[in-house]
Amino acid sequence: MINCLDSIEDVIRDRDMLKKPIALCCGCFDLLHVGHIHLLSSAYLEKKNLEYKTRKENGLYYSALLVVALNDDASVSFLKGPGRPIYTLEQRAALIAALRVVDYVISFNGNTIDLINKLKPAVYVKGDDRSIETMPERAALEACGTKIVTIERLPGISTTKTILRARKL
Repeated sequence: MINCLDSIEDVIRDRDMLKKPIALCCGCFDLLHVGHIHLLSSAYLEKKNLEYKTRKENGLYYSALLVVALNDDASVSFLKGPGRPIYTLEQRAALIAALRVVDYVISFNGNTIDLINKLKPAVYVKGDDRSIETMPERAALEACGTKIVTIERLPGISTTKTILRARKL
């Protein structure tokens, strides 16, 4: 299988050398479904808004980067329980990297705060399953001056529900 994972160092280099702001979206993305596509499409729109804002403020065009950070297999198992992930990190990275809207796919160990402190995203996009007030990463995002955007989840759509439906077949 082709390695579709980028290094965090590559992302930081592009951010700094090419002056490209980052829109960051983190998650397990196990068993890709329409809810994930909705979230990533919304993150892409936030990226485009970031490009417009940067161009308007500076009079220069800077493209932005949509970075998707995938939880590594150990953190997916910790978060979701036994039998997860369904797909390995490499398989999930290949699926996400194949989406046109995504610029970089990186992995992380579940420590979102450390990731945020390294990447210093301009925008952070997350599903609304957790309010901004209860996000553990909120203080790190605010310290970086990151705009936090929550995207409404599609009702009835989740990896867990898909797995349960499939088991009934």
